[in-house]
Amino acid sequence: MLGERGGKMRADRLMAIMMHLQSKGKMTAKELAKLLEVSERTIYRDIDALCAAGVPITAESGLGGGFSLPPDYRTKVDGLRTSEIHALFLQMNELPFRQLGFNRPLQSALSKIFHSLPGQLRHDAEWVQNRVFLDTGGWRPKPDDTALVRRMQKAVWEQIRVRLTYRDRLQTDYRWTADPYGLVLKSGMWFLVVRTDEGFASLRAARILEFELTDRTFDRLAEFNLEQYWKIWVEHYERRTKRYEVWLRTDGDGLAALAGSSGAVVDQASIREAEQGRKDVRAFFESAAGAAAFATEWAAHVEAVAPQPLRDLLAERAARLLAVYERADP
Repeated sequence: MLGERGGKMRADRLMAIMMHLQSKGKMTAKELAKLLEVSERTIYRDIDALCAAGVPITAESGLGGGFSLPPDYRTKVDGLRTSEIHALFLQMNELPFRQLGFNRPLQSALSKIFHSLPGQLRHDAEWVQNRVFLDTGGWRPKPDDTALVRRMQKAVWEQIRVRLTYRDRLQTDYRWTADPYGLVLKSGMWFLVVRTDEGFASLRAARILEFELTDRTFDRLAEFNLEQYWKIWVEHYERRTKRYEVWLRTDGDGLAALAGSSGAVVDQASIREAEQGRKDVRAFFESAAGAAAFATEWAAHVEAVAPQPLRDLLAERAARLLAVYERADP
């Protein structure tokens, strides 16, 4: 069993190496090792195995070198594994694709892939489609206007400068001439990333009051990366909305709970070793009550180190609980 598991893990890793080289181009052994969480020696062995199997990987040494695949090289559909088929054919909420006009092309593409699969993998696709459905819509959905999403998409695709009016959460209106750089779907809400004279901004589509395409195009900044920008923007946004700063001393379970909490934002750069194998970490909550609720729930794993008013609040709660449970039986 261990040998089978080890073989499957290596097969998955070999496929992952090929996918990374196809999508990212030239990569070093160090970069691949970091992504796949193995040693560089393991990567070199895997590259040798792929080359022996006929995969046309080339290696360049020296500064700027690395491993790469020919630009036209693609893995075959019949090389997909069962788990990949399951992931590919899960029924995703089609509203975003419909808003972008991609629902029919997407269905057509999946149909072509489906009919090109060998019999067993085709059965796997049918199996998962009949057992898992991902409904990402709310009970009372308020979808962003499809016509507006399409116009935003056109502006992004064709690099058309736009004029727009935007109303923020404080009901303040802004009028900009902007360059639309990208669309992001977050929790069912569309955001338009634009560049104005004041810099980049992320605009909720539902708050755009006026949107007009001009007759001018623009040149994108070559170094702009939408995914990286969005991650940084979300981090800054969450920190603005969660302003109550605390320091916690926590074990591994507490740190995992903190990272998974929707009510907290963790400052990853602040994490440092503390006594007894624990770690000190800075986190941000919306309020003292939210921080106290988390520290109370995870009291066996988390200690609030600062601020002192939070420690006082927790001590008061603990004293009340102790007074209740130390009483004699009624």
